[in-house]
Amino acid sequence: MTTNQFDHQETYQCRNGAEVTIGIDDETFVASVLTPDGKPIGRLEFNYDDRLNSLKLCWAYLDLLDNTYVHQGIGRKILQIMIDRFDYPITAEPDDGQTTSDGSHLTGNAPSFVAKMREEGLISEARPDNLTDTPDDTW
Repeated sequence: MTTNQFDHQETYQCRNGAEVTIGIDDETFVASVLTPDGKPIGRLEFNYDDRLNSLKLCWAYLDLLDNTYVHQGIGRKILQIMIDRFDYPITAEPDDGQTTSDGSHLTGNAPSFVAKMREEGLISEARPDNLTDTPDDTW
């Protein structure tokens, strides 16, 4: 995907000083990360969960080139963009090593990333009792 195909894009400066482009596709809820010259670094993919009225993190990787872009704040920035842009909470399944029925499966650095983002309040577990803004009468 080239940068002109995104519905939203912005430049982000990593902790190590490197710059990346974060591009959001509003239709697929995919956040792609590219180098300034357009090389793919990775992406975070979300599914809209109508049961929870949330965006569920299903795949997350930022290591297509190397580990230069891992642990640089990119994932956190993407979560903030997605929350601001779509006004949905972000959820993720618990790290149980299983692939869920919707295909979500977090491996590599993703489980520790999700755990840290839960501590910061940016991600909730994909369960209705963890989403405080979900009306009680929907369950």
